[in-house]
Amino acid sequence: MASCGCHSHPFGGLDREANLLSQVRKQQPHVIYVDSGNMLALEKPQHLDHARTKAKALIEMFNVMGLDVFAPGPQDYLLGIDFLKDLSTKAKYPFISSNVFIEGKPVFQPYEIIERGGVKFGFFSAIPKESVANSKVTVHEPLGILNKTLQRLESQVDIVVLLSGLSSADNEKIGNDEKTVHLIIGSAKNVVIENPYWFKGHSLLVDGEIRGMSLGKLDLELKLPFKGFYSMPIVEQNLAALSYWETEREQGRAQAANHYIDRIRRHKCLAPIEGGTVYTNALVDLDEKRFGAKNQISALIKRYHQTVRTSAIENSRGK
Repeated sequence: MASCGCHSHPFGGLDREANLLSQVRKQQPHVIYVDSGNMLALEKPQHLDHARTKAKALIEMFNVMGLDVFAPGPQDYLLGIDFLKDLSTKAKYPFISSNVFIEGKPVFQPYEIIERGGVKFGFFSAIPKESVANSKVTVHEPLGILNKTLQRLESQVDIVVLLSGLSSADNEKIGNDEKTVHLIIGSAKNVVIENPYWFKGHSLLVDGEIRGMSLGKLDLELKLPFKGFYSMPIVEQNLAALSYWETEREQGRAQAANHYIDRIRRHKCLAPIEGGTVYTNALVDLDEKRFGAKNQISALIKRYHQTVRTSAIENSRGK
């Protein structure tokens, strides 16, 4: 919610994120702003009341910031299913969950379709099977529900996006599967992906900065029908790496060189994709100099902290 409080790099804060979003939207009107989960991020169950108070405040802030879609992650479900469902009614954006069911019905809508600039994006989500400890709740196998959701989405949209609460390994498995999941936006804890994972052009995996210190920004020069992703700076970087290892092999270090040459040729983009979609990815640090101006979110953060302090005083008097 607030900056990280780090002495060397005090980045982060939703008020700064709001300022960055405002700047981006002025330049790029077709922005889609999403969250793949764990933004409510309950890490200490013994502080449940405090976490729920914070969650309510966050919902109000994201309403102001214009969030388009939220996919609750494993940490968010620790707040409780009933609380989350009630919270979703306060949000001006949909909660989506494709593989979480209660008494045979989806807890939230299974997907959301958003159109920007004449392009239709289909968003769905998945969390690990063991994520929710509730006897009334069934979390279906993520990879199993994937096919069913894709069948419903593929005919309706141009680009399919998975908002993933899954592990990095599961995300990579989905990316390698060559099904029609074009973009995977992860929320794995303690994972930062500066350059998107590229899966033979048909899929990209991105993941934002932990603790909200940065905001992930992915720009797409979309060409339809979709034929694949590529990035010229990454192509040039990969070609330079290939050239380096080929030189190493010529100089007699064949064992290590052959391993990397094979890996680059098999898994890296080495040329533009004809008719493909160009992407540019950035993790924008939320620093005070560029984004520190006070705004409506700053006021909401201040009000939240006042509420917490007042509650702490009342609880102390009650004891």
